[in-house]
Amino acid sequence: SLGLHRARCSQVRQRSSCDCALRLARSSSSLPGAPPCKPCASADLPAYPRACGCCGGGGGGSSSSRGGPKHLRQLGGARCWSGAGAPVVEEHLQQSEAVMSACAATRQWRRRLLQAVVAGLLLSLAAGRRLQEEHQSEASAAHQGTLCVGRSLGQCDVMDGSQPQPGFALRREAGKADEGDPAASPHLHVFGPSEETLELYVSAQGAALTVRQVLVYGMEGLCRPAIVTNLTSGDSDAAAAGGASPSLLRVGQPAVVQLSFGCLRAGTGEVSTSFVVERAGGEEEELHFFMRKECAADLMASQDAAIIPGVDIATLSGVQVVHGPRVASMKLVVAPDVVRDGHVQPRFRLTQEGGYEGLLQVPESAPFLELYIQANRHLLAPLELGVPSVLAGSAACSPTLGGALAQGGTLRLPPPQQAAAGAASKLLEPLDLSVTFNCKSEGLTPVTVRLPVLPQGSITFSVAKLCPSLSDLVDSMASRGSSVPGLVIERLVHLPSGDEDEGAGGDGPATALVVVEDGLTAPKFTERAALTAPEAQVTADEEVVSLLLFMRTEGDGMSEQGIEPPLVFVEEASVVAVTVPNFFPRVQQQQHVMQLRFECKDTGSSRVTVSIPLSPAVGELKFTLLKLCSVAASASALSATAATTEGQEAAVAPPVTVKTSLQGAADVIEQGTNLGVFALEYIHEQFGPPPEELREAILGLPGIKLGRRCSQCMTGGAPMPSLHAFNKVAAGCAATDRCSLLEFSEVQKVLQAHVAASYEHAEGPQVYGTGAFSADFFLMVEEGFPTVHLGDAEVLSYEESVCQPRLLG
Repeated sequence: SLGLHRARCSQVRQRSSCDCALRLARSSSSLPGAPPCKPCASADLPAYPRACGCCGGGGGGSSSSRGGPKHLRQLGGARCWSGAGAPVVEEHLQQSEAVMSACAATRQWRRRLLQAVVAGLLLSLAAGRRLQEEHQSEASAAHQGTLCVGRSLGQCDVMDGSQPQPGFALRREAGKADEGDPAASPHLHVFGPSEETLELYVSAQGAALTVRQVLVYGMEGLCRPAIVTNLTSGDSDAAAAGGASPSLLRVGQPAVVQLSFGCLRAGTGEVSTSFVVERAGGEEEELHFFMRKECAADLMASQDAAIIPGVDIATLSGVQVVHGPRVASMKLVVAPDVVRDGHVQPRFRLTQEGGYEGLLQVPESAPFLELYIQANRHLLAPLELGVPSVLAGSAACSPTLGGALAQGGTLRLPPPQQAAAGAASKLLEPLDLSVTFNCKSEGLTPVTVRLPVLPQGSITFSVAKLCPSLSDLVDSMASRGSSVPGLVIERLVHLPSGDEDEGAGGDGPATALVVVEDGLTAPKFTERAALTAPEAQVTADEEVVSLLLFMRTEGDGMSEQGIEPPLVFVEEASVVAVTVPNFFPRVQQQQHVMQLRFECKDTGSSRVTVSIPLSPAVGELKFTLLKLCSVAASASALSATAATTEGQEAAVAPPVTVKTSLQGAADVIEQGTNLGVFALEYIHEQFGPPPEELREAILGLPGIKLGRRCSQCMTGGAPMPSLHAFNKVAAGCAATDRCSLLEFSEVQKVLQAHVAASYEHAEGPQVYGTGAFSADFFLMVEEGFPTVHLGDAEVLSYEESVCQPRLLG
């Protein structure tokens, strides 16, 4: 019996069965009355667990992997557990049978899973081989496909089967080889002067076709043709290297090729188009077709514009206003009247025969022209637009450009729903370009705008601007910088209830005064007019001026405009200080409030000019107010304020020296202190009229009617030592209500006229004559201060009708 058991142990061949037997042996040890199992003593099972069964006395036996519980019955389980009853052995056999059944089910599930995995791998490999064969077949067929080119979708009237069709195949007549001679190829199709572009639909026939390049050639000096296509590159490395970019043209998937002729002069000549395709073995083949183009001679040399399909440009009459949740209103180009699908319309084309008589005429009352640029469905890819330029045909105006495209930009593809005016939040707002004419003298002049399209060429169009007479110019909007159509700045004031005391402050009904409209300064808020306009004056009681900034929802303009932090220039820094506590980066259709806070230091008046740079930096918003101050109620308080102010200014004075000569000594500012020669107060006293002359002028001028209280305040009292002192007296009279703002304005007009006349004979280092076109100032830092941070600089002219200075450096 022991020998037979050992023989059975040596027949074990499957590890999983032996594992099941091991579980059986372990479970048997927990049966009541069963002795502990011992390892199988056979040396025939070195790699498997040796606990395949129990053998009572001495050596161990093993249960066969093929037998399991059945083998235990054959050996006689009662002898294996001496002393144990038959029920115990039978219960053990039943448990071992359950264990072996579970093991068998597990083995069967593993075999099926393995079979499924193997089958999946085989199917994947087969599918991969079929896909690879299909790609190889398509690539091989691409070398055998033919080309179809037509002027309409689905037609092959230009090229069929890679062969040019009648009217597009070149056949030279004998003895006539000149491509400029129409008789040399009379069979070619002729495109007339009005046909400036040609749209072709290109597709593959029979099989896919690899197209490496599309080329176009025109008669030298007659035209400069160009193409735009939506054929995409399949070789990014080649495209990045600037070489050919192959595209796989598939059957049933046509591409679009847009050809613009770009006529340069009058005449007729041939235009050839070539498709470079790739054949078997990597060889290239050129497929050609030809046509004739007739060019007209009516364009000026400045109008040699490229035709860019997909580009629309319109004035306000060609846009539609839509409304949505994101913005109150937004404009969309629906009827382009300047450029339609890349073609400049007749009213905007400068011709040789008619000159600029047929151009759209911008009236005298219009200081600017707003243009809206938008893409249509013919645009195949985003367009890079360069920095535009504008040129006037005469000195009647000096036009400038503003808006989103003033520094170039990208014209993007419109969304699919752009064709139907849907929700404004989902539509793409057009780009804007504003032309501000800045009229200087009376006359009619052409103004030409050139919009570069990289790298195709430029879109060029013109208008005729009618400038008003000089007298009308003085009363019109301030002509400086670039306009911002739709941008408005208003000042909310309470006018006095009495008619005779009408001014900028009072207890009457609230009203909004327009300070800036369409980005241009209103006439009463310029540097010159602010001295005499009651609307621009800030009374002594007003410490804060609130300004409303917003984009107008009707008329010209966009939905928002970016701005930079404002710059404030105070004419009399010893009279008042001004701060701007709040700032917002964008002006939108909802109103924003910007505040100017005034802190009076002395009795007097001072012009305060605010400049708000635009973003992008194409100009500025600028206006001027006149602030009146009266701090004479308390002389001690005035002295304390002056002392404090002087101490603060001395403490923060930057160690900067400014001089008019690089080698000379400081003559303007020395270590942050104005030396006086270039100070405004010094210029008033040095070159201004004597105060007694001003008093006599005010009393004797027939047009001036001052009330008794105002006349006594202005002309009574002790003689005034200087013009600066006279200004303080006049401001004090207005601040104490002895003079109304209208009376104060009349006095300022007299002062302005006499001061301007006295400056004509001024001489000195701070006086620049008629032959001086510029003034140089050199800024230097004193030793011991290696770095000084300077903010933005501003230059102002108080007579913009005389000069408009600019800063460089």
